[in-house]
Amino acid sequence: MKFIYKYFLWSLSIIIISIMVYFFFQLVMPISSGTEIVEYRVRGWAYSKEIIANNIKNFIQFQLLFIVAPLLVFMDIFMNVLQIYVSNQLIGTVATFKLIVVHGWIELPNLLLYSFLSVYKFYLLWKYRKIGIIISFMKENYKIYLCSILVIVVSGILEGVI
Repeated sequence: MKFIYKYFLWSLSIIIISIMVYFFFQLVMPISSGTEIVEYRVRGWAYSKEIIANNIKNFIQFQLLFIVAPLLVFMDIFMNVLQIYVSNQLIGTVATFKLIVVHGWIELPNLLLYSFLSVYKFYLLWKYRKIGIIISFMKENYKIYLCSILVIVVSGILEGVI
């Protein structure tokens, strides 16, 4: 239960930080509404495979590079919020929401989950200074890691095909 509570607090703090970053972008980076929009959207299984490969790479990066997990989290927040901000400014809130909602409702909690796992491993290493603690943590939670990979695959299919 304590683990779920920490995950909930983590998720809430990341969402609040993301909202703050979004408003920061609004202050420092106004985008004119006259900007030309070029929309090129590819759909299909090939695109899904590309999305899945990219998201799996991101997952592996978080899990292997947990020693720099806080940096990875802030980079991820910056890049994701920037993409949402630019999309919102160029095509509008409703269109941006439509692009995100299909896969985002399962991808966002999963992204928060595996970034939390990475930061938690960083915390354990910092606190105990033993790699064995990290290995034990990963063994205890291997089902969570496997479910997270499954969610990456499902959300990639949804994003690429729908």
